[in-house]
This record gives sequence, structure tokens and C-alpha cells, in this order.
Amino acid sequence: MSKLIYQKTKETDIKELTMIMKRAFDDDTKRHTDLLEDGPQGYNDGSLLKRLLALKDGATFTIYLDKKATNYIHYYIIER
Repeated sequence: MSKLIYQKTKETDIKELTMIMKRAFDDDTKRHTDLLEDGPQGYNDGSLLKRLLALKDGATFTIYLDKKATNYIHYYIIER
């Protein structure tokens, strides 16, 4: 049975997650625009994930499926 694991994202995860993020944004771009590649600033060089990791009001977790990184999730903590 496949197993999902969520672990706090580490600096060492950035390279692998950036490749995943680039494929996802580029695929979405191809499907919905006339462009072949596009995404938010830093999606393709790791700087977007580095900025997310540096935010103090949020948390970023890498999602593993059978010990292989498959995606990440970032959420903000907002006190009301």
C-alpha cells in the first residue's frame, strides 16, 4: 500500500521540488495559454521556494509518496 508522508521542507528539498513545480506550472501554462513555459517569479530557479521557506507566518511541508518527493504544500497562519 502506498504511504503519504508530510515533512517540514528543508533547504535540501528545494532542487527536487523546483523541478516538480516547473513541470506543473509549465503544463498548466501550455494547457491554458499560447505559451510553453510560465509561472510566478522564481518558480523555475528555486527562489520562490526559498522565499516561502523564509516566511515567518507560514509553514511549508514536502509531500512524499513511498519515500519520493511528489509535491509540497505551503500555508499561512493568520490570527484573527
